[in-house]
Amino acid sequence: MIHILRTGVLLLLTAAMPAGAGAQGERAQIGCCVWAGTARDMPALVQVTEQAVEAGDTSAMVNRALQFENTATFDAAQGARWRGEALALYRRAAGRGDVLGEIAMGVRTLDTPEGAKWFARALRQGSARGMAFYGYVLFHGRGGLAPDRERGIACYKAARDKGDAAAARFLSDLSGVYKAPAQPWIEGDALAETALLRGAAGAGDAGSMVNLGWLHERGEGGMAESIAEAARLYRAAAEAGNAVGLTNLAALHVTGRGVPRDEKTAAALYARAAALGDERAQAALAALWLAGRGGLAGTDAAALAALQATAARESPPGACEAGWAVVALARFHRDGARGAPRDAAAARRLAERASNRRCGSVETRAEARALLERL
Repeated sequence: MIHILRTGVLLLLTAAMPAGAGAQGERAQIGCCVWAGTARDMPALVQVTEQAVEAGDTSAMVNRALQFENTATFDAAQGARWRGEALALYRRAAGRGDVLGEIAMGVRTLDTPEGAKWFARALRQGSARGMAFYGYVLFHGRGGLAPDRERGIACYKAARDKGDAAAARFLSDLSGVYKAPAQPWIEGDALAETALLRGAAGAGDAGSMVNLGWLHERGEGGMAESIAEAARLYRAAAEAGNAVGLTNLAALHVTGRGVPRDEKTAAALYARAAALGDERAQAALAALWLAGRGGLAGTDAAALAALQATAARESPPGACEAGWAVVALARFHRDGARGAPRDAAAARRLAERASNRRCGSVETRAEARALLERL
């Protein structure tokens, strides 16, 4: 799993910078403030950043894009607009040769031929992070490239040797530390790869913290089983805005493993991860809401959005992944309940979908058919 691709751009960008390198270091600090929402004077910061953008400062363009993406996280209604503004600024910075802009563009165009080209441009400027992600698209055959595992691994190793945390984590993911059996195209001892992972986590890579926490939670990869250590690592990743860290920490709070049992805290963590697009968090938040747990209001907008996202997922295409969510949403539309508008046509469409033999359990399909008969 490449957590760094799914949980926002801040970690990706700041990890690509040399620490404390003058203006680059200042840029990382500004980005951290914006992303975490801790800037003391946000309007003044935005004004200064916009002035620098107008002056053609590519560092400011990247920071303003971060601000737009942060806004999109909390303003779902206008999310597409803010993400579009961010993409335009990343593209503008990348077009002027800004390495962080190039990497950000590569991530956002990962499944198009444009993706590999941006990573290649960053690589040619000597960026270890650009090299790591170029290895990723080579290995997996994305970004318009044909799969080439040998060259992909070579890029991973070169980037790792230059100190890139993401490359170390990519290699650990492939080594069999998280998969059984080990993949045959990676040589090396699992304990050695786990050591790389520990180094990446120690360097502040949130995705590595999550993976290391996962190993501690299960006592695998040479790590001692320790729920407390797993919780600590998940919390550190969550504080960095990592959606998987937020979700894993929430799950511990639901059960009380390694942390106090607290469903309100779990619901809040799930809501943050759900807003970042984590599918497990969306399903878990919706389930807590439907069960009347977690202290969630009956018309909680975030929970309704999570239920809608869960109901919309198809796996495989044409089948619904969570029949229970589809049936619940159909019922809400029928009754105009829980913040969903009364819409008999939408209720029927959802119930018909949930009655499909490829949707959910036998019980769920029976419930959907019964609902259809009453519509």
